Order: sequence, then structure tokens, then C-alpha cells
Amino acid sequence: MSRRTRLIVLGAAAVLAACTERTSPDPVPDVPEDGPAVVSAGRSHPHAARERLARRFALALADPTFRARIKGELDRSPMPERKLHLQRFLTGADRGALRDLARAGREADAAVEMDVRAAPALEFYLPVPAHRLAWRGDDRILVATAHADGEAPVAFTTAGHRVILDPNTPPASPVLAVVPVEADFDRLPTLGELKVEPGDGGGGG
Repeated sequence: MSRRTRLIVLGAAAVLAACTERTSPDPVPDVPEDGPAVVSAGRSHPHAARERLARRFALALADPTFRARIKGELDRSPMPERKLHLQRFLTGADRGALRDLARAGREADAAVEMDVRAAPALEFYLPVPAHRLAWRGDDRILVATAHADGEAPVAFTTAGHRVILDPNTPPASPVLAVVPVEADFDRLPTLGELKVEPGDGGGGG
């Protein structure tokens, strides 16, 4: 596990399991309501692309229909910890999820697709077991990610507010982490690799 990924995962396990929310003084710039006509090359930086995807994901989770879809997809995931591959999820089937993110961020589909390509391969899941048990698909959820080694994870509310996670007080809301891929999504896990948690029926169905 890379140091950066360890930071994010710990920020979604140790840190996210013991965090409080505070507004960041450095929010991601909002996109104009009419959406960008042209996406500049500077917008394609991998770290910035990942944070924008996380923010759009959080905004999309304000929609009950999208939340229900995410809850269902996570519950059906056969991967340990119910992980899902973000890029494959967004670009699969009818690309409806990608359009949902674009709509939530008030952007063109092309802007989201550029970030999907620019970001490293990402997975998303609720890394804290208690959060997986507690979240029922409601809007009390944060979407968290991090820029680089040594930086505290940042998170977004479903209203798009950027917050920094602080390791002092347990969070009021479950946290969905958007992190670099570590799971092998091209291979189904064996039974021995699956860890069934209390109250969790395991992957699938």
C-alpha cells in the first residue's frame, strides 16, 4: 500500500473513524452555471481531477435516485469491503452515472469525461465497517479524497461544501472514500479473501 493511499484509507478508517468537519478556506472553484465551453489543459491535473470527481459525486448524492443506485451497487459488489471501480462505474452501460455527475456539477459531460481520463484509476467504498452498516442511502454522507502524501483528506458534503477531516471527534456522517485502486477488479475474490462483517451478508445480492 502506498503512503498516499495509506493516508487516504487511514483517513477513511482511523482518521475518518475519528474526524470532525470544518470548512476549508481553499474550496474548489465552482464551475459557471452554464458550464465550461472549453476545458483547459490545467484542469486535467490528476490530483485536481480526482478532487473534482469527488465533489461531483457528493453533489450527485443529493439526488435520492442516485443515492439509491449507489447504495444498491455497493451492496451488490462482490469485492472485499464492497468496493467499486469509479471509472468503470461512470463509463459503463449507458454512461448514466457520468451524466448524473455532470448534471450535479452543472457541467458538460465532456468536462467530467476529461477528469475521468485524467485521474488515476480510482475505487470508491465506505472503508469504515460501522459506516457500511449505518448508511441506508440517506443524504447524511460525505465523499472524501486526498491530494498527495502528507495532506489531510478533504471531503465534500452533498451541498458541495469542501471540508477538511480532523482526527479529534467521530464524524456525524458516514464517509465514502474515493481512493487510488488497490483491489483487483479483473478477478473475483475467493471466499478466503472475503471478510463477512457483523450485519453484512457478504458480496452480491
